[in-house]
Amino acid sequence: MYGQHLSMSLGPYSIHQWRQSDCASMTHHYYSEDRPFLEPKMHWLGEKASGKTISDFPLLYYVYAQLWKGFGKSHFIYRIGQFLIFFGGMMALFLIFWNASKDLFWSVFLSLSVYLSPILVFYSNNFLTNVPSFSLALIALCFITKYWQTQKLSYLLIAFSLYTIAGLLKITALFSFLAFFPLVLYLYFSKKIKYFTYLGLCTLGLVFSILAWQSYVYAYNSENLSNVFLQGILPVWDASKEDRLLILDKLFTEHLIDWMPMPFLLLLGGIYLVIIFSKQIHKLKKLYLLTLSGGILLYVILFFRVFLGHDYYLINLLVIVPLVLYYLLLGIKNSSLSTRKTNILKSGYLLLFIYCAFKTSVINRMKYNTNQSWVQTLKFLAPQRQLSFYDWYHYNDKKTFDALIELEQYLKNLGISSDKDIVVSMPDMSFNSSLYRMNRHGFSDHFFISEPHANYDKYKKEEKLKKYIALGAKYLIINDTTIYKERAYLKTYTQNEIGRLKNIHIYKL
Repeated sequence: MYGQHLSMSLGPYSIHQWRQSDCASMTHHYYSEDRPFLEPKMHWLGEKASGKTISDFPLLYYVYAQLWKGFGKSHFIYRIGQFLIFFGGMMALFLIFWNASKDLFWSVFLSLSVYLSPILVFYSNNFLTNVPSFSLALIALCFITKYWQTQKLSYLLIAFSLYTIAGLLKITALFSFLAFFPLVLYLYFSKKIKYFTYLGLCTLGLVFSILAWQSYVYAYNSENLSNVFLQGILPVWDASKEDRLLILDKLFTEHLIDWMPMPFLLLLGGIYLVIIFSKQIHKLKKLYLLTLSGGILLYVILFFRVFLGHDYYLINLLVIVPLVLYYLLLGIKNSSLSTRKTNILKSGYLLLFIYCAFKTSVINRMKYNTNQSWVQTLKFLAPQRQLSFYDWYHYNDKKTFDALIELEQYLKNLGISSDKDIVVSMPDMSFNSSLYRMNRHGFSDHFFISEPHANYDKYKKEEKLKKYIALGAKYLIINDTTIYKERAYLKTYTQNEIGRLKNIHIYKL
């Protein structure tokens, strides 16, 4: 229904192709250069002309690169690998709900309710590590619930191992872990918890692993390319009034819709309020929910400015959804509803689920192709502003970037090496989007990090291109000739055209 099978063989594409390409680029270099695990690299070379930078723990990039070495470079391997990890997370949720209710309907549909999130659907078979980290945290939660039920130490150790990997991939995957702290302390002082010493040691191990990794990231990037990826915070108080209003508009008119369909979001909000104000919900359950909610709110405040254009920062916040639904399930289980009323409740939930699933399917499919018959038939379910944006996006990509996929072999035929010759790709505001598609090292329109407060006008200046040439750039590759009008200085550098492929022009500098 969601059309994910149609995207399984695609390279980085659609929303945040920029960040997708960064991940794919690092994987490619592990594959093509047999790089050491702790020394990732990408196609965009940066001001030190090295391309060496790091952010996420590169475990998945490295694993997929090894698979590429065995089976050949394939985006399908990458995407199916990501999806299998996600599927593991969904299975873990099913087991949590099943162990709590032994009701097949609720176990299936409550666990799948998280999969109604358009953001989660899109990134579940994508290149970013946000969904794998989220999925590993869900699997860890499953083992935590088994630990609470059985008090077996092995479940606890497995859970902490999974949380450690999830946190190394994305530290925001630790929301559900950190929310346990007040609960564990309460149980400790109440003398109702077993293996507290092991809990403490495991926590120290997790914290040490995260801090050690972050220290290495800082050292590696300081020596090579710093600040390519966010390593600090972007709090709300650093944003201007205009930016705050702009980001709030983005959050409520775009990101929130992509986070969860509005009808389901309203249902979740209602259940949440019932849980908080109900006297029948145990205070420890409320404590965990409130702690998790507080952590999410603090995160939004500290990283407020990223939401101007980064929807994937919201993925790990979805952990609150299965928690609210879990409490709903416990409430249903402990209620005295008749069979008739239970069936009515299930029917109502199923209808809501089906409606939201269709809505999400349209949103996900239009991110790859707005002309699909499915999208055209059900486009009344899609946010019209987003639909218009993706109409333009697909048209523009076809007109400019699409031919770059065929450029790798063409450049090779021209004698332009993929590992020795440095190119400049224009126009491209990202680090690696065009460079990854053509598999060439070099530069794009993206500014150098050492130049603060750069704006788009600065990107157009000739000084930028001169700096690229000084760093070794030999060829200029233009994918959209309309930039000649706004960048008159390019006339000097486009006299020696050595090749042309569809809309792509190649010049020797």
